[in-house]
Amino acid sequence: MLNQKSPRAILFIILILIIIIAPLFVLIFPLFSVETFHFERGEIVLISSGKNFYIVAIAFITLIIGVLTLIIKRNMITYILSGLFCLTFLVLMYASTISYTLIHKEYIVIQDITVSSKYYWEEISDVVYEYEVGSFGTYYFRTKEGDEFSIKENGQFGRDETREIAHIINIKHINYEKKQLK
Repeated sequence: MLNQKSPRAILFIILILIIIIAPLFVLIFPLFSVETFHFERGEIVLISSGKNFYIVAIAFITLIIGVLTLIIKRNMITYILSGLFCLTFLVLMYASTISYTLIHKEYIVIQDITVSSKYYWEEISDVVYEYEVGSFGTYYFRTKEGDEFSIKENGQFGRDETREIAHIINIKHINYEKKQLK
């Protein structure tokens, strides 16, 4: 009896491990999952939505709460409650893989959790690129039907990606304007 490990101690160790691992997952999982599940040949830039990082953080908070309920007390209600928290964790982790923005050589995809939009380059009439020196810029797109959307640059936009976008805009004869903000 004295040599057996306490379930509370084991759950406490699991909780500590989750707390240690969670920040790493919050920073890496959204990038990894988008690059893994939504990779397409011919892509120029694949951007994970900023929402994904928050969703993964909330998912780990629900997992921590689920383990905490088992540490505090273990009965049928807490097992069910903990199971629901773990199920919520899995659903939120899945939801964190859904939102992304893809700039492809043939089209642009803006996927949110509930809405998906796909614009072929032929549908786009105007592109405005606004930037400040020393910081990331923003692409503003307008379609021939009047829809407007924007894509903010991040660290994934390098010189090659910017050139490739400008090259496609030039080939497709899209009105392009570059504005430097002051």
